[in-house]
Amino acid sequence: TSHVLGEWFMKQFNVSFQDRNGNTSHPAYTSWGMSTRSIGGLISSHSDDKWLIIPPKLSEFKAVILPIYGKENETKVNEYVQNIAQKVTGSKVVSPCKWEYFKKFVGEGEVLVDYRNVRLWEKITDFELSGYPIRIECGERDIENNVCVIASRITWEKQVVSLDELNTTIARLLEEWQQELLKRSSERLKSNVVACSTLEDIGNALENGKFALYEWDKNPE
Repeated sequence: TSHVLGEWFMKQFNVSFQDRNGNTSHPAYTSWGMSTRSIGGLISSHSDDKWLIIPPKLSEFKAVILPIYGKENETKVNEYVQNIAQKVTGSKVVSPCKWEYFKKFVGEGEVLVDYRNVRLWEKITDFELSGYPIRIECGERDIENNVCVIASRITWEKQVVSLDELNTTIARLLEEWQQELLKRSSERLKSNVVACSTLEDIGNALENGKFALYEWDKNPE
């Protein structure tokens, strides 16, 4: 948000300068800031029918880890999850979250772990609503093969990755998906701009939900 506030504020605070004619003048004051409307811009620019999408560079979490529990393997799976989280963040620091069954690992970036013992589809649904760019799934079968499954909230790609390659893969994918969102936004903007030469053209463009691009000859009519 930006505002031209004029000279009034500067006069009240006695701020002045000598202009080119040697007279005392007051500077015009402007106000610039980021407000909550930027959240609305993010949501409207990037979200889809599945709900929110957060660009990787703005995401609070690099990834959300979803442990897959079976019969009496919770401890084993949790140890594996902890290992994954420490690899991604480079840290053993664990911090509680406002949600009871969630924990976050804090280091080089943050990772959120969903420790709820519920069906996987329920965790996946909540992940999709959250908008975080990456989910990591891991269960007992993954432990046996020293791998995990990475899924994208942005492209819906899914791939099996070894733990040795996890960090480099996540860094590469986050950068690729950041560029993918920029590409989508740029193409959408370009396809929705309509060049207009008359007021009727402008009206038609706006009625069709487009951006009207036109020159104004400074004639009020």
